[in-house]
Amino acid sequence: MARKAHVDYDSEEDILSVSTGEKVNDTIEFDQFVIDFTLDDKIVGIEIQDASLYLKKILEIDVDKKSLESVKAAKFSVIQQKEFAFIKVVMLLPVEGAKTEERIIMATAPVAQVAA
Repeated sequence: MARKAHVDYDSEEDILSVSTGEKVNDTIEFDQFVIDFTLDDKIVGIEIQDASLYLKKILEIDVDKKSLESVKAAKFSVIQQKEFAFIKVVMLLPVEGAKTEERIIMATAPVAQVAA
């Protein structure tokens, strides 16, 4: 089930953070992602480093830093399995003119590294 999430973007570092706001107990880092977990190992956030480049590549659209700065909310859902989790973030990104379009970001995260 998708949960509402807060979006924060640091244009100087080009880091996009999406979080449900729940208390984070642990994190893992891999590639250009940082995944946040609660005490009971539920995924509650994702940080994407080099976000504008990554999103431009996976969405196949021109995503600039100004567009990312305007995004403040998203829907966040996770399908968590024993060793991997599939993270889905849905957010509205500005496009030409005053329009916005819904964009889906999918990421696969190894969760077996988190201490039980």
